[in-house]
Amino acid sequence: MVHLQQNHQDMASYLGQVDTLKNEFNSLMPLTNDVDAQEGQRDKFFMVLALIGLRSDLCSVKDQILTDSVIPTLEDVSARLLRISLSKNDATDMESSVLAVQGN
Repeated sequence: MVHLQQNHQDMASYLGQVDTLKNEFNSLMPLTNDVDAQEGQRDKFFMVLALIGLRSDLCSVKDQILTDSVIPTLEDVSARLLRISLSKNDATDMESSVLAVQGN
């Protein structure tokens, strides 16, 4: 579980793996009496786990999230990472189309 790495996967697939691990963890370690506190701890654990496994080119994003004064939820981090990955894909698509136009 702690060796989860994004490597060459797209962000949606990587975050899907994190969610699957979270569900498996929850099935093995069911919640006890203080459900709210345990859910918060687990959410933070999986948020950090998701950040640890990011590619090295996303190190600055990871640092920004971890140094924020408010600890975000896994859902917030996932949404932010997906937005970043989509904006990078859009920029890559635009750059390659510009090159194609210049080549013609």
